[in-house]
Amino acid sequence: IICDLMMPGLDGMHVHEAVQQSHAELAPRIVFCTGGAVTTRTQAFLSSVKNQVIEKPISAEGLRRAVARMASVAPGVRG
Repeated sequence: IICDLMMPGLDGMHVHEAVQQSHAELAPRIVFCTGGAVTTRTQAFLSSVKNQVIEKPISAEGLRRAVARMASVAPGVRG
């Protein structure tokens, strides 16, 4: 799952929470992307999880690496 952290109406933290509740094994595999404008709340969230974060603008190579990293680890294992 590749998810932007800052979205109108539903942010990445809420997506993570929903995935954690419905499919907990997938939550560590979410790759967050951000443009760097994060709030104090978002910074605290990122400090509390070990998910990958990729910075915008995202290059095709950076996206390929992130997906490959998640594909190479067993479900439930953080890459």
